[in-house]
Amino acid sequence: MMWATAAFLIGFLLISSSSRATLGGWLGNASKWIGDWAPFSYVIILLVIAASIVPVVLMARWPRREDPVNPMARYKDDEVLPD
Repeated sequence: MMWATAAFLIGFLLISSSSRATLGGWLGNASKWIGDWAPFSYVIILLVIAASIVPVVLMARWPRREDPVNPMARYKDDEVLPD
């Protein structure tokens, strides 16, 4: 998938001290929000996680497309010119 791209982006975000402070503030506010809205926040987090996992499972379980049969394949071994 795109793990390398995400790691590259996170690496650039963590270079600057101001972006590290902003991300730390967001994480602190998120943990406070999760604690304050405990039963509802768990449902919302579960829905967000499920919304990201379900498409991956659907793509993995989707039936494979079969290539159409070539009607000329049965003549592949026949010689075209006589000896």
